Amino acid sequence: MTVSLPWPLLAGDLLDCMGWGLVLALAYDLCRTLTGSGFWRCFFLDLLGFLAAAVVLRGYAAGLSAAGVPRWYHGAGLALGAAAWFAGIAPALAGVRRRLAWLLARPVRLAEIWLWQPLEARVRARLARPRKIKKKKSPKLPEKQLPKKGRMLYNSK
Repeated sequence: MTVSLPWPLLAGDLLDCMGWGLVLALAYDLCRTLTGSGFWRCFFLDLLGFLAAAVVLRGYAAGLSAAGVPRWYHGAGLALGAAAWFAGIAPALAGVRRRLAWLLARPVRLAEIWLWQPLEARVRARLARPRKIKKKKSPKLPEKQLPKKGRMLYNSK
């Protein structure tokens, strides 16, 4: 049976685990942002998140914790850190992320407004204009030259 820790060491372990919870929640949120949403993507990301939390919890407890073994407050610290991320930090960063996406997309949008839309309007106007089909003129047949009646001479025999 492990001995109980003094409060300062316990509080230090709890704060360390809260920091790890923040880091894990950041990584999870970043993966969700990059991969998008969907049932199977979220399912596998959730599984990876729980697996990463278990590995971090076990590794922290074995290597850095004052107790040397995982305890209930380690898991509570991870959960509190993740909750702090999703309840406090992530909503605040959502506005920053939207603004950054707007700034990165602005040159493309301006190129669309100034270059693509006028070009598209010209092409549509050109295609909408009826084409003038030039009819080929049939070649004129040469007129027959008939002799004039006054000059006609007949042989009279």
